[in-house]
Amino acid sequence: MPTRHSAHAREALVRRNIDYWSRGWGPRAEDKIAAVLGDPDWVRLIDQELELEPLADSARAVRLEISRMEHCHESFRANAEAVVAMITSLGHRPAETRVLDCGEVAAARHVRVGGYLAALRCWRDRVAGTGALDKTVEALCGAPDARKLGLIGHLIERLQDNGYEHGQDDWERTEALINHLERCSVHWERSLLATLKEIGSGIRTFEFHVDGGWCSCGDAPDRVAELQGLLRDLDAWLDDRPGAELGERTPVKVWLVGSLVKHIRSQRHTGRIVR
Repeated sequence: MPTRHSAHAREALVRRNIDYWSRGWGPRAEDKIAAVLGDPDWVRLIDQELELEPLADSARAVRLEISRMEHCHESFRANAEAVVAMITSLGHRPAETRVLDCGEVAAARHVRVGGYLAALRCWRDRVAGTGALDKTVEALCGAPDARKLGLIGHLIERLQDNGYEHGQDDWERTEALINHLERCSVHWERSLLATLKEIGSGIRTFEFHVDGGWCSCGDAPDRVAELQGLLRDLDAWLDDRPGAELGERTPVKVWLVGSLVKHIRSQRHTGRIVR
């Protein structure tokens, strides 16, 4: 059992490592600190970390990778496997892996985004396209008019720059959907197609944040089972039962796996769906 440390020592560690909680727990550092220190699970992990200090740079690097994991990311499974590989290889040859951060996408998704950009430009410029995506865009958008051309221009700008800045969003307007299309979201393509359908018809025909609906950054309602399966394996390893394969048990690995489990479960603090 780790030693219980003073409130001052715990707060100092959280302040020193505030990037561990960069995703959520309030917009201000003080909000994050209060939320973390008020959670018994985080306090237990903070005490473990204090016992392990000074930590090797490799362990701190893995902890920072854990903090970047988003279950709504298209590469969530690959990211989880990358973190597990990093923990497994800790103290040996470093695993040649990395977590894709919010906004970053794998090569296949990057190509898909480019395909939609080309098809949308063909539709806008009235250039005949011959690919499947050209036909999809044509079918969903229909004949151009001033309203549609304005929205498609906005969408093209968004696809070209995933960090496109936008102002106050009115979710009754299609512009808000375009502003919140994140190419790294697991359901990006489904949400894009729903947005194109709305542009074409001028009518909202789908729901938000539900299975099969329009989902933005943070949404992955149908990934609950996948997350729970991963958590079961990691919990089993922590309890010294058959589960994830992480090699030799060490205090640093136990702390990192515990941090990974808690990070995934804590995504509800950022409006996520993990239960």
